[in-house]
Amino acid sequence: MITEKQFITMLGLVIVPQVAELIARDSKLTEVQALRAFLRSKTYSVLEVEDSKAWHYSPMALFAVWKSEQDTGAPEWPTEGLLA
Repeated sequence: MITEKQFITMLGLVIVPQVAELIARDSKLTEVQALRAFLRSKTYSVLEVEDSKAWHYSPMALFAVWKSEQDTGAPEWPTEGLLA
């Protein structure tokens, strides 16, 4: 199990910036706008809970979940993943 500090560091330095970059590229948003969009999403609200284990997903998979949320109003998590 990772410590809370490790978890926060991993989210802030590794996962979230990569997802925001993917959002910016796909949505033609600035990186700041993309970061705000992700941080306000239901997808992020699940990701920030360590016990959800959503942080096990790759940034690309998390982007796909975020994108599904934008299209349907609810994040669609992979069926064979840790959250299924």
